[in-house]
Amino acid sequence: MRNWSIGKKLFLGLRTLLVLAAVSAEVSREAMSSIQANMEKAAGVMSRRTELAGLMGTFAQQAWAAEKGANLNVYIRNSNAVAGYEEEERQALKKVADAMAELRPLLVTELSRADLDKVKEDLGLWQPLSEESFRLLAQNRPDQAQNLSRTKAKPLY
Repeated sequence: MRNWSIGKKLFLGLRTLLVLAAVSAEVSREAMSSIQANMEKAAGVMSRRTELAGLMGTFAQQAWAAEKGANLNVYIRNSNAVAGYEEEERQALKKVADAMAELRPLLVTELSRADLDKVKEDLGLWQPLSEESFRLLAQNRPDQAQNLSRTKAKPLY
């Protein structure tokens, strides 16, 4: 290399710089691609968590409305509607539980998991109260069903 001319040495240096620049560009492109994929995955998980939380609220509202609708229909002596509302509430509470089950693995903090565990506990307490409320309605005791719903189930809702 000592015997090389200045032109050859400059050419070799320039060529080395070009190879290093090409390698650097490829490494940068791969890193950016990986970062973009991770960002898209994180955004997808975050949006799914938000969607599931919203669905849980919507299904809980549907269950609560079904219980109220059943109680009103006992007063107007529409027993067919009461049975429909009972099934509607049962399905809505199942959907809340299903959404919670899907949400659990998407949570990353202990605080989020603890919050979800509290909601699950409340749902576990609400379901038997709902069943009891519908038993009272079937026995034509809407005042007691309403009282049970208002005093015990509503705080869980």
